[in-house]
Amino acid sequence: MRVALLIVLSIFCLSPFAKEPPKVIQTVPAAKKPLVKVNPSRTCMIKNYLYKEKQKAIPLDGKTYYACCLPCERTLTLDEKSRWSEDPVTGEKIDKAKAVVAADKNGRISYFKNEKTLARQNLKLITLERKKP
Repeated sequence: MRVALLIVLSIFCLSPFAKEPPKVIQTVPAAKKPLVKVNPSRTCMIKNYLYKEKQKAIPLDGKTYYACCLPCERTLTLDEKSRWSEDPVTGEKIDKAKAVVAADKNGRISYFKNEKTLARQNLKLITLERKKP
């Protein structure tokens, strides 16, 4: 029974129809800042979502990445490109394990080179919100 459940869950995680994140996603309370710095251990670095609970730590090359399920763990382990992201402010390629991790109000994750670029992105988002009619 457990094996069948594991297979079904694995297929779901890999399915192209699994566009919505699982219901265990943690939302961030409305804050003055559009993006809030979060603990990377509560994220899936493949799905780029914030979770309520700590996720599985994946130690690779002396760094720690986090995954929510076995397929995401495999992706992090086998695909080096999956461990990198782009800072939305500077456009620089950054290692997810070394990045400052922030979440929006829906629990979607962004990766930043440092806290300064996170602050710049928050300022940009606040300015855009104020310009909305």
